[in-house]
Amino acid sequence: MGTFAKYAYEAEDGLIHPLRMSSADAAAQTTAAATTGFTSNISAKRSLSGRQIGLKPRYLRLTKTQTAGTGAGQVTKILYDTIPVLKKADFTAFTIGSTITINGVVWTILNKVNEREA
Repeated sequence: MGTFAKYAYEAEDGLIHPLRMSSADAAAQTTAAATTGFTSNISAKRSLSGRQIGLKPRYLRLTKTQTAGTGAGQVTKILYDTIPVLKKADFTAFTIGSTITINGVVWTILNKVNEREA
């Protein structure tokens, strides 16, 4: 999973917000993730409750299959994950069905979810 730090998230309005994420997710970004240059004090948050006000970043919804065991005891699981995309241009460039590698694990992009304000 890696360590966590604040990275520069480029919002749709052009402001740069701090976004806390793991170093593994930062390393998977197409463009190198910056840790400075924030132009807003409002943090982008991956998870917002209905009562919170803030910015939920654009992200990719990912999937992969994992098989364990053999023969009659074989079990296949479908796993899901999400990863925020720091740059607008990178988000546009990703295509559904293509793959991305995070921490040495290959994931398939299931869909793309746009940024939203709450």
